[in-house]
Amino acid sequence: MQQYSTHNLRPPHDIHYSWTGWPSDSQLPETAPTGLTDVLSDALKSDALELESHTWSADAIHLSVAASPDCAPVWIAQRLKGRLDHALRKCGSNTSFSRKVSLRAFGHNRTAVVDRYVRDQLDHVDLADPRYRQTLESVAVNDPTVDLSAPAVSSHGRYWYGLHVVFVVASRYRVGEQRFLDRLRARIRDASAGKGCALKRVAIMPDHMHLALRGNPKLSPAEIAVGLQEATAEVAGCRLWDDEFYVGTFGDYDHGAVKGAGSGIRR
Repeated sequence: MQQYSTHNLRPPHDIHYSWTGWPSDSQLPETAPTGLTDVLSDALKSDALELESHTWSADAIHLSVAASPDCAPVWIAQRLKGRLDHALRKCGSNTSFSRKVSLRAFGHNRTAVVDRYVRDQLDHVDLADPRYRQTLESVAVNDPTVDLSAPAVSSHGRYWYGLHVVFVVASRYRVGEQRFLDRLRARIRDASAGKGCALKRVAIMPDHMHLALRGNPKLSPAEIAVGLQEATAEVAGCRLWDDEFYVGTFGDYDHGAVKGAGSGIRR
């Protein structure tokens, strides 16, 4: 029986994406049509997307949005392209876009900062028993073959999709038995791969766990997190985690850079 579900779940989150679209057969107008931002912003609200900024040029359009945890990157790219196309027509501009798109996850911290934060979790915890520290160090994951700055590539575009996930042990119970932690580490690696995600780092702490991974762009942050939550709870055979978890996006551009100057992405 499934123990965790996205139904009615509203986890703490910090999720942002920057989308880039290119005209297919002509240049765009030098400036955006009057009223375009308002029309587009209103349309995106029904998709649980909040337009945060846009950068317009004759060669490309960059849009940045804050998103719900329930929205998958591939779906977001489709909605942004469709909503923009409709908004342009409504504002009197008929522009067709290339089928090639680019979507970058970003957050308030860059990739290197999140990677270092997860790596150094044990440095911020006062553990009286050195053997317990050694046990937690032994089950940490760092996969050198995973490059969090690399995109997932599809026939229609590229998706940079870094996710930071934090699960909290139910009732803040402390975990620490070596064999259990070994099984937990193995399960999180297998479950991540099974969902098409590339797991970079895992830090298992006494009462919570941090994950840094490159997500499968066909799956939403909530789908990925709940799937991993469910899979790893099977190791304990009970409700290992609290229902609520944290999920946030990150990338090589931070929130300030994207909102201030566009994504700077080129085809």
